Amino acid sequence: MSGAASGAVPPPATPGLWDFSLSIYARPGVAPLCLALQAGHDADVNVVLCALWIGFTGRGRLNRGEIAALDAVVAPLRDAVVKPLRGARTWLKPRLVADPSLATLREAIKRVELESEHEEQRRLEQHAGARMRAVGSVADALANVTAYLVWRGADPRAAAELAPFAAALAEISTGTAQR
Repeated sequence: MSGAASGAVPPPATPGLWDFSLSIYARPGVAPLCLALQAGHDADVNVVLCALWIGFTGRGRLNRGEIAALDAVVAPLRDAVVKPLRGARTWLKPRLVADPSLATLREAIKRVELESEHEEQRRLEQHAGARMRAVGSVADALANVTAYLVWRGADPRAAAELAPFAAALAEISTGTAQR
């Protein structure tokens, strides 16, 4: 029996992980929150954004095994490519004052770092994209990020830090323009 004949309505089209990430990252408070999660909990921002995307797009809540599997999909790329590039870029930043000629090198590293993060997200989306879809929710999205942070060893109360994600997801779901 077809979906139309059974009365079932497929979920609406949703953005891919990369487009979702660009949209949410540009919202007020999200970039600083992502950097704080990265610095304070050694969180992979791409996994955080994927966890949000999974919940928000109706792909459900993640359990510990699913979180571990997501992380395992990108750990080799993150550890061998993304983190070293980030380290090189951040190492160069304070040296630009004394040696401005390093700016071109730093920008080139930044571009490659962004490309490597895009590849990380492509792998995450490929792994997670086939999950069954239903109606997405902000609650599922936040629950997924909280579960990921707890999996990383954070205190469950870290969920209190996620208010900028909730506000950004609410804006996206209502179509409110970013500020």
